[in-house]
Amino acid sequence: MAEPVPVAPERRRIERRTDPTLAELTLPELRRMMVTTMLFVIALALFLWMVRTVIIAAILGIIVASFTRPVYLWLNRRLHSQVVAATATLLLLIGPVMALTAYSYKEVAEVAGYIDTHQDEIATRIEHVSLAAHPDFETIFVDAMNFPRRPPVPSGERAG
Repeated sequence: MAEPVPVAPERRRIERRTDPTLAELTLPELRRMMVTTMLFVIALALFLWMVRTVIIAAILGIIVASFTRPVYLWLNRRLHSQVVAATATLLLLIGPVMALTAYSYKEVAEVAGYIDTHQDEIATRIEHVSLAAHPDFETIFVDAMNFPRRPPVPSGERAG
């Protein structure tokens, strides 16, 4: 029986450079690395833009947690119950927010009630000035848009 023909290992799989530097890269390798890096940076930027609200919420959550942690630990030592200490800490945090929300709702409701009952009086106080009724409205409007002025065309010559 014949012996098998020895097959040389594939050249592409053997790293020819043992300690490569940037100067030893070929132009296609460098181009491929730069394109890959740029695509990664663009994809990362788009991903971060897409989840920016979640990142902002996470940062705010970390800040609130770092401020409430000492309160929770103090309550946990006093009450000897993690559930009760956590609930009390959350109530201490959410309580003032709920009180301010209730107060602002009450104020907005009062203003809405006042507007509803005094609607005609408020409407008579509002003065409406119609600019379109002014005889030079179009001229004033075009001047305000800051279009570049053309020199006047002498009569008899074609514009263009």
